[in-house]
This record gives sequence, structure tokens and C-alpha cells, in this order.
Amino acid sequence: MTSFIVQLIAQIEAGEDAGSLLGSKKLMVGVPKKFGLTDFVDLELDSRNKSQVKKAQGYSIEVFKATVAYLHNISVEYIASANEDGSCVEDYNALLDQIPKGKYDAVVGNVTIMANRSNFVDFTLPYTQSDVKILVKLQPRYPSEYDVMNDHNVKVGYEGGSFIRSILKSLSFEKSRVKKYSTIEQYKEALDKGSNKGGIDAIYDEVPYIKVFLKHYGPNHAMVETRHHNNEFGFAFPKGCNLTSHFSRAILHVRESIEMDGIEKKYFGSSDNDKGRDLSTSSLDDSSTNRLTTYSFAGLFMLIGILSLLALLISGSCIWRKPIMLAKT
Repeated sequence: MTSFIVQLIAQIEAGEDAGSLLGSKKLMVGVPKKFGLTDFVDLELDSRNKSQVKKAQGYSIEVFKATVAYLHNISVEYIASANEDGSCVEDYNALLDQIPKGKYDAVVGNVTIMANRSNFVDFTLPYTQSDVKILVKLQPRYPSEYDVMNDHNVKVGYEGGSFIRSILKSLSFEKSRVKKYSTIEQYKEALDKGSNKGGIDAIYDEVPYIKVFLKHYGPNHAMVETRHHNNEFGFAFPKGCNLTSHFSRAILHVRESIEMDGIEKKYFGSSDNDKGRDLSTSSLDDSSTNRLTTYSFAGLFMLIGILSLLALLISGSCIWRKPIMLAKT
């Protein structure tokens, strides 16, 4: 995160616009070819050349286009990161690694800003926040992350190719409990089956993906809070590239614009109605689950204790006051 902040502060030169940095050169932008979750990046490829993009759309693409429009005088050519047969490449680290190798001038897509990635690319300021949460079906007893982690009958899912797999490893999920999926349709089918029928009971994913799911299947599903925060999407550029700071400034303007509100409503639905509940009271320790323990009544016990002590003191005062008054008479 430090990398792009330093870029923003140190490399903005007075009077210099982004277009002049490129001259007559096009900005060669690598974009990931996605099989599922095409709400973020949806590419139409040339039938004869699977790396040539005929049409690019999706949430991340529209935000990038709005950013470019703010900067002016920038010509963009999209290059699909795909296999020779047009199939998708899941490894985003490998995609970003093409920037220092000179294949791309930038990478645009649903790319999460991560510390290890900033070692070989510079990121712009984030264009959206992307905390990690858990997607579950609404049930009489809503699970917390603690429940999901410690109930070994609960199987969990994640999006193939994402960094979520490393999070699940760090949480010590056994391989037999973890399943990989590629589309929100597969998410829905697996959650409907449940762990007992070959599916899953929970999905770890980033909030924008869950919002897309909730837009389509929201009423019977919910988001559960986790401890994994502050992952965000950004555009990637070469280390030390002056364009990073210009795009960062433009992103700030785009994020505050009415146009951004329209883009988010188009892909995520209304922010006032996600068609699903956001359960944000869970935590990793047992005290945060919905079960009642003696600690749940700690405040009540303390109040009763204080009132009992006050009653005893008042009672004692009355007992001693009566003999004293008799002695005086």
C-alpha cells in the first residue's frame, strides 16, 4: 500500500498531463479473460486472434474508461490475458508479472491490491473497497466465522484463481472441506445442496463478488463478517511509472462522481437494498456467536450485586439507628 501512496505524493509534476507522457503511443492494457463472474471483466475476443479484444465491458472496465475520460488524450488498446485457445488464465500474479516483463503498460480488472504484488508493480489508489466476507444461506441459526471454521461438517467454497485460497490455508481448513468454483451459478447450486449433499454451506469471497451474487439471488442469502479487511481493487502499472499518480488523482474524482454511482448501481444493484442481510456481529472467538453463556449476563449480575450491597448498607443503617435512638430516650 505504501508504494502507490509514495507515487501519488512524489511524482505529480506541475503542468504535466498524462497524455503527454505517452506521446503518440497507445497504452497497452492487459485484461484478464474471465470464465465466470463476468460482471467485472467481460471480453469479446477476435475469433482468429484470441489475445485481440473486440469489445471490453464490465464493472472494472467501465471504471477504467471513466478514469481515462477524465485524463483526456489517452488512447487505449486492450490485450486479453488468455490461453491460445481463448480459455481463461486464473493466476492474477502471473498476469501482473507481465508488466515488468514489458508485455503490458498496465493491467486492468478485478485485481486486488496486495503487499506481495506491490513488490513488482505499482498500484493506483483503489477504485473500490473489497473486504473478505462469508456468503451463507439464511437459516434459523446464522453462523459466524467461528462456527464455519470449527464445525468440521461445514464445507466451504472460494473462487478459483483468487488469493482467498491462501486465506483458507492460513485458517487451517482441511483440503477435504474446501471446494473451488468459477461462477455465481455454481455458488448458488452448491449452497442449495449444502455440505451434506455434496455442496457447501459457506463461501469465502470479496464483497464486490458477493454483491453481484446478492443482486441475482439475494433474498435467501446473507453476508457474514470476518476478520479479513481492507483488500481493495486497483489498476497496476510498472514500478516508478509516472502515470500511476495521474490515474490515482483521476480515480478520486471518478469515485466522487454521479457516473460512479450509476456504474455501481448497474452492476451491484441499489446500495439501499442488497436483497440480502449483512450479518456483521460475528468474530473469531466463541463469545461472539449467538449462543448464551454466563458472560452474556455479566452486566446483569453486576447490577444485582450493587443493588444488593446498597440494600444491605441501608438495612444495616436502620438496625443500628434504632438502638441509638432508644439509648438517648
